[in-house]
Amino acid sequence: MRLPNFVWVFEMLCLLGIFSGIIFAEKLTLAENGASDYVILVSPQASEVERYAAAELQKYLGQITGSRLSIETRANGKPFIVVGNHPLARKIRVASRYAGDDAFRQKTAGANLFLKGATERGTLYAVYNFLEAQGCRWFTPAIPQLAGHHEFVPKRATLAINATDSFKRPLMKYRKRDGDIGRRSNTAATWTPILEWAAKMRANSFSLSLRAYEEHRELLKTETEKRGMILQVGQHDVMNEFLAPQKYFAAHPEWFGLIDGKRTLRARGKQVIFETANAKAMKTFENNLIAYLESRPEIDVFQLWLADAGLWSESAEAQKMGAPAERMAIFIQQITKALRSAKLKTKISFIAYSFYTEPPRNMNFEPQTILEFCPINQNHSFSLDDAAAPENRKYYEQLQKWIKRFPGEVTHYSYYAKFSWRSLPVVLPLQIAREIKNWHRIGEVGTSIYSEPGNWLALEFNHAAFSRASWEENFDAEKWYDEYLQARFGAAAQAMKRYHALATRISLEALIPQSADKNDTRDFQDLLAQTQAAMHEAMEKADTPDAKWLVGKLAWQPEYLALALRFRDAQRAEDKEQMNQLRGAIARLIAARANDGTTLDRGYGYQLMQEDAPQ
Repeated sequence: MRLPNFVWVFEMLCLLGIFSGIIFAEKLTLAENGASDYVILVSPQASEVERYAAAELQKYLGQITGSRLSIETRANGKPFIVVGNHPLARKIRVASRYAGDDAFRQKTAGANLFLKGATERGTLYAVYNFLEAQGCRWFTPAIPQLAGHHEFVPKRATLAINATDSFKRPLMKYRKRDGDIGRRSNTAATWTPILEWAAKMRANSFSLSLRAYEEHRELLKTETEKRGMILQVGQHDVMNEFLAPQKYFAAHPEWFGLIDGKRTLRARGKQVIFETANAKAMKTFENNLIAYLESRPEIDVFQLWLADAGLWSESAEAQKMGAPAERMAIFIQQITKALRSAKLKTKISFIAYSFYTEPPRNMNFEPQTILEFCPINQNHSFSLDDAAAPENRKYYEQLQKWIKRFPGEVTHYSYYAKFSWRSLPVVLPLQIAREIKNWHRIGEVGTSIYSEPGNWLALEFNHAAFSRASWEENFDAEKWYDEYLQARFGAAAQAMKRYHALATRISLEALIPQSADKNDTRDFQDLLAQTQAAMHEAMEKADTPDAKWLVGKLAWQPEYLALALRFRDAQRAEDKEQMNQLRGAIARLIAARANDGTTLDRGYGYQLMQEDAPQ
């Protein structure tokens, strides 16, 4: 409805501060003694994301001040906080570098405040940025295991802010959270808290396995749309879903891979990729995928991954297509072309992974295709670009080739929350920050990291640092780390910082195969003693209920490290009896805590880690 002109004139005068009683004031008092004169303004045509952003602002300001600001479309003479694209904010410009840029601006004008993004998602981030400036902290998702200890919201009798005009924009274009790689510990009860936390950390994309998405589709669709997140679905399930062996194998065995002269689904302990050289098999796969995506228009990016480290067909027609990397390129290009012919807007992403991290010669990919580079065996004792680790250096050189030659966008599929670490303590916030800054420098445009709730606390600092480094252009990781330690552990902060360094060194140098460089773990007994002492000191110094709770949750980790070191020695000595005894001891230790926020349900020694499937 068109408002009378005098109403708009009146509200524009309010915007200038004429009726506010505070003209160009140095501070805006938003609330005082549990009361506020302010209203939150959204456009009458506000999007779902903008309305959600306004509701989040209302909720947290209420918790901070005790005052509930109403959400309106008109100010009616009151001072206001505009959230998003209200008509009064039409002259507030937010610079944008590309479609979907999540930049935002926070600006005061007279007594009024504007929180506006270049995208509706950017507006949500502007709200969270503003709340963080008031002292809010979101440490972990509010999953059942951690609820009540997941955030800090200050209480203030008076909430006043300085006049400001600030602008922020993300370092990385894509900031993805992988929600269900392997379907380990996420449930219907954890999806919403994970997504809530991810949005607060400025993640703009969320990915799921096909099975997980279909199992929880309505919930996941609702929660991602509410936050304007880019929805990615697919992963390693896709081959069996769109060329289902139970449906096609009996009638068309020639559609499936040939290994050792036999058409088969599995060989040598691995899945076999279907016969991509067979035109009818490919056409059937295409048609089934297109039908699925037509029925799921909410999916923004389809993750076209084949079997995890699967075997490629040895048939003569397949061999003519070239090495696996070349066949993968042809497969991706053909499917992408089919989707465009079907007028689908869904983007395709794929992974440079396993035995095709080396780029193919064929680079006839469409520009909207997304590549995720996956250095599965990175030695995390070093950054990817560190020549001291030969495997890392090889990956880094391959990554640079992809960036130089690939016509689409290259993103980084990281392993800083790696499953095969078996929830061992590995805390690397400073290295993460350096890595992400370098990935951006050389031309990558996105990052991703696993988001399993079951062992969140074991990797909390990695999760938080990864999010900050992916968003902030000038992230001061050292300052952030010290402040985060203080916020989480209080008087125990320095003891936990020592514990992080010691425990991480034991995990990486003695236990995790990709980085362990010692044949004998006896050299680590002194480090283990120091680790135990640091944890004991932290337990004694923890001085707040939250710090005591958190240190108490992590206090079992030194025992886990000690058992893992003994298991590693038994493994190297090929003492199977001792290995079995220690495996049992570790299993009991893990079972008592499985998915409690500190560990997943599989501990060190579940399998010989060198033989684990890449994860």
